[in-house]
Amino acid sequence: WLESKGVDLTSSSVGYDAFDSTDVNYPFDSLDGRSTICARAANRATSLGVICVTAAGNSGGVARTIITPGDADSAFTIGAFRDDSLNVANFTSKGPNARGILKPDFATLGKDVIAANLASRTTIGSGNGTSFATPALAGGIALLLSQFPSLRPFEVRSLLRSVASNRLTPDSAIGYGLPDLMSAAEQHEIGR
Repeated sequence: WLESKGVDLTSSSVGYDAFDSTDVNYPFDSLDGRSTICARAANRATSLGVICVTAAGNSGGVARTIITPGDADSAFTIGAFRDDSLNVANFTSKGPNARGILKPDFATLGKDVIAANLASRTTIGSGNGTSFATPALAGGIALLLSQFPSLRPFEVRSLLRSVASNRLTPDSAIGYGLPDLMSAAEQHEIGR
């Protein structure tokens, strides 16, 4: 439905592995990038040309804490840095997914992020979480797509990987790291 309406990019900051209203939870082996309803939806949307950017989750500290749809093969799963020095935030969920696929894919600032204060119409505050990191990168990708609307999701992923801070040593805490969106745009322009 969303692709038929012209959507090129989504940003989601909700994920699951346990549910409040049911006894059915997702065991980690079901977070294989293909099995959960959320992962299947993200993969289907991507196959139709929609870039799905999603939060890794905030259950970090140890490996294999990624949530769904962050486990999805095609999702751009976003972890969090705690500061400008690109140090990993201790809360960011880590991969890989249950099939050993590297997750998260990228990371951006997710600690002490300045944002609107929900308790007041006139003040700002700060927040922590991969839900703060995710829309920041989604916005950057939207700008990239505004300049190069014909880019497909897997082309964008490849391009961002090639200009990311951790591209030489991607890991299950921050993936390929922080993409340099200006370099991505320049690189794509030169390669055309």
